[in-house]
Amino acid sequence: MATPKTESIMNFNQVIGSPGTFETGMDITIFESILTNLFLANTIENNIQKRAILLSSVSEKIHKVLFSLCVPSTPNEVEYDTIMKCLNKYFKPIKSYFAARYTFYQAKQRQDESVCQWGARVKNLTSKCGFSSELTTVIRDISVVGMCSGPIQDRLLEGDASKIGVTYSTLIEISTAKEASINEKSGWKKEEYADLKYQKKNNGHYQAKQGFNTHKELKIKCGICGRSNHFQKDCRYKD
Repeated sequence: MATPKTESIMNFNQVIGSPGTFETGMDITIFESILTNLFLANTIENNIQKRAILLSSVSEKIHKVLFSLCVPSTPNEVEYDTIMKCLNKYFKPIKSYFAARYTFYQAKQRQDESVCQWGARVKNLTSKCGFSSELTTVIRDISVVGMCSGPIQDRLLEGDASKIGVTYSTLIEISTAKEASINEKSGWKKEEYADLKYQKKNNGHYQAKQGFNTHKELKIKCGICGRSNHFQKDCRYKD
């Protein structure tokens, strides 16, 4: 007599990692992402196991919420995907895209912020704005418009925004190259100033003395014409 096939159930002691405990006020999107990666890491595909791990990773308060959301069934009778949909619907906050977009459009590069840091912040701000097909365009535009006034922004404003090739990536490449050039020149000037300061410190006494002597020599009058703006040997009337 053939033995009926049964789905293999993993021993929970063998599970790598832990999703932690989901509490009220936590981000359900992050919690779901942690669960998904935990299932991938442990090759867990069985829905019964997924549901068991999910239900053992929520607080008592969340359990009570789930019992009310799953009526007339109980959480133990509902599929994993259905439970996640209930949690997402209940805990995901209603987003105010206008408020997020207002913050995004008002963004300005800080004086102490590099081009790469500024670009990363612009991208991060869009995560709450709900942009769709226009995402790449607005990221590119705000990266330029919100940039600090100066040679880097001036260089970018020379470009044609209507061209397909003028993308966020190309503008960042141009900006970082220009920024590196400016920083390099600034470094040269600092070195030149330091060298000049050192020379003045070491030669100042000699230069001051030499300057005094030169001034004194210029006060000596020419023995031929009587003027004091030249030496006698250079006088044009000496012959």
